[in-house]
Amino acid sequence: MKKNISTKQINNIKEILALLVIIVVLAVIFFSYNLNLTWDSTEYIGLASFIGSENMQEDWIAHRGIGFPWLIKLSQSFGKTNIAGLLNLMFVFYCIMICSMYLIYKKLKNLGILKNKLYNLAFIGFVGAFIALNPMIFGYYHTALTEFVGITSVAVICALGWCWMDYKWSKNKVRHDYCSCYIFINNRVTLSCKAILSSAFTYSNFSNCIFINY
Repeated sequence: MKKNISTKQINNIKEILALLVIIVVLAVIFFSYNLNLTWDSTEYIGLASFIGSENMQEDWIAHRGIGFPWLIKLSQSFGKTNIAGLLNLMFVFYCIMICSMYLIYKKLKNLGILKNKLYNLAFIGFVGAFIALNPMIFGYYHTALTEFVGITSVAVICALGWCWMDYKWSKNKVRHDYCSCYIFINNRVTLSCKAILSSAFTYSNFSNCIFINY
C-alpha cells in the first residue's frame, strides 16, 4: 500500500514539474509577441486613468463597465510601463487557463477515462493545438480587450464543474465525458466569448440534471 501511495506521489510530482516546464516554454512564446491595441482598447485604457479621480463620473463613458478598466489600473503595478504591466496581467490569466485545463486533465485521468495512452496523448494534443497555442485564443491574450477575461472565466468554470462533479465512470458508462470534451474544445475554438459563457452555464446546468438523475 505504501509503495502504491509513493508511486502516485512521484507521478504527481512529475506531472507538476512537466506543467511548470510547459508554462516556462509558453512564457517564452507569450512574451515574444507585443500587446495589440484596438479602438476599444484605447477607451478602456482612458477609463482606467479616470478611476479614483474627482471627475470620474463626469468623464466616464456610459456604455463601458468598470471591471475591465479596473483590471487595467491594477496591472500598472505589474510592470515598469503600463503596456508591460497589462501584458504581465494577461499572462497571469493565461496561466490560470492552462492550470484549469490541467485540473480537467487530472479529473479525467482519475476517473479512468485517460488510462489509455492514445486518449491521454489525444487530450494533451487537443489542449496544446486548439487551446494553449490556438492563434485566435493566443491572440486574445495579447489584445487589450475583455475577451481574455471571458476565456479564463470559462476555463475556471469548466474546471470547477469537473472537479465538483460526483461521477463514477465504472457506474455510469455513458459517452458524456467525451462529448463534453468535444463541446468544450469546439466552443473554445469557434465561438465568441459571450457565446461560450452562455453555453458553459447552459452545459453546467444540463450536466447537473443528468447526474442528479443517475
